[in-house]
Parts: sequence; structure tokens; C-alpha cells
Amino acid sequence: MQLVPVRLITNKIHLMCGQKAPKFLGFITAVTFCIGLLALGGCKFLCPEPKLSDNVTIITCPCQLTRLLDAQPWPLQLSDNLTITGDIEISGSVTIHSYDLSYTDNYVRSSFWYPIIFADDFGGQGIEILENKPVGRQGWGMQKLTLSNIKLRLRKVTEYAADVNAPMVTILPPSDQPCGEGQRRCPDDLVCYDTDDDPYWRSYCIQCEKLSLDECACRDAQGTALDNGTECIYGVDDAPSIGTCRGGVCETGAAL
Repeated sequence: MQLVPVRLITNKIHLMCGQKAPKFLGFITAVTFCIGLLALGGCKFLCPEPKLSDNVTIITCPCQLTRLLDAQPWPLQLSDNLTITGDIEISGSVTIHSYDLSYTDNYVRSSFWYPIIFADDFGGQGIEILENKPVGRQGWGMQKLTLSNIKLRLRKVTEYAADVNAPMVTILPPSDQPCGEGQRRCPDDLVCYDTDDDPYWRSYCIQCEKLSLDECACRDAQGTALDNGTECIYGVDDAPSIGTCRGGVCETGAAL
């Protein structure tokens, strides 16, 4: 728990009262003051350490959530976005804003700046994302995320859009939730990824197996390499390219 120094508390009280209290009353005054703050709502004035129950972190204060997220590094590439928290249980209602989270030196900046945005990849009850005033060339704005009585996980992602790397926090289901149809759970991060035959995006192959785009283009939904000569297609810099599989790699020709 992060506490305000006793001397700072007593000094503030002295200023409010207009006179200095005797030294022996300083400690008693500070303790009484802190107990009063906790009774009125500790989250607003103090930041207690979150409790851990059955490997699930119990979050009751916004500062606990921002501290947990700030401890995770920002990834440099989309395929490096395994900066995922463990299971989190939100007790009550917790609200954080884009500006509550900090950047790190790993955040790749470009000539255009965008704030951190939130993305709901869960769709569960108790998740609300609200837009504030738009900023930036694409009109992305500061956001407010409210989570209420829900169990989930959070992941930091560096999403590439146009000519900017955009920091994003995605909301994921908890690790014990069954995968949906057309999905497979990755043994490394316990996230359910799509395994369909979408030629532009095979999330399990890229994010779990850590293969390149041109390798994933020559694999089926079960992860089996396609035969040589099979037509393949994938996206590079938002420009889909077609080619032919050779040795498990898509050798492309002209962009579509």
C-alpha cells in the first residue's frame, strides 16, 4: 500500500487548522487521518495492493489496474504482443482513461501521435468504452474504459495503422473460458486465436506459432503446410499479394 508520509499529512493539517499541533499528537493525527480516508474510500486517496485469490488478481481501485498495466512492456511488433496479464477479477466498478496509462521507451513513435485506445475482444457483460474528444489525423480520441464485476485479461498491443504505430489495450476473456468455434487455445499465452482459412490474417499461426506472414499463407487451418504449387495470398503493408507455395513459404508476384 502506498501511503502519504506522516510529516506531509500533519503539515497539511497544520496549515488547514492555522496552528501547529504538539509533536506527540503528530503520529496519532496521521493515523486517524488515514483511517478516515480509508473509511471514506481508500481508492481515492490511497492505493492498496490488490488481493490474489486462486491465481486471480482482485481489482477494486482504478490505480491498481493502471499500475498492473504499466508494469507490462509495450511490444514493438504485432507478433510480439504477448504482454498479457493474468486473470483479473473486477470487484465493483473501475474506470480508467487513456491518459492514465504511461508509455515506455519501447513504444515506437512516428511523425503522428495517437493516444492509447481500448479494444474489446471479449464482448462480455460489464465492459463499456466511451469516446472523448477526437484527436489526431484519423480522429481517434481519448477513451474511458469502465469495467464492472467481470473476470478478464488485458493485453498491450502495438497496432500498425497507416503510417503510425498505435498503442492499444485489448480486453480478452479469462483463461478458463472455452474457445469459440473456429478457434484454438495457444498453450503459451492461453488465448483463443482464430484458425480459419482467411488468407489475409491467420491469428493462431502468426501470434501463437510465431511464423511469418508468408509462412502462414502456406498453412491450412490445422497448421499443415500446403503442397508446393498451391496458390497463396497474404497482406503486406495493407496490399494483398498473391503467389505460390514453395517449401512452405509463399513466393509472391505482383500486388493485387
